[in-house]
Amino acid sequence: MFAVFPLHGRITPTDQKKVFEDHGKIKFIFASRIAETAITIDGVKVVIDPGKDLELIYDQKYKYSSMKLQ
Repeated sequence: MFAVFPLHGRITPTDQKKVFEDHGKIKFIFASRIAETAITIDGVKVVIDPGKDLELIYDQKYKYSSMKLQ
């Protein structure tokens, strides 16, 4: 009834392609912000945004970058 897929930069190209295939099921896709920006996936009816994201922040005072949950 459902097909669940991750979609982010660290999964293999083969696994990324599975998201675009027709599985005859309702798709749930968990994607990073980067993966959401400029793609079209057929069969998607609802998008749920968790409202959380990791962002690279540069601290000029201490001269280092870190990932922060936004």
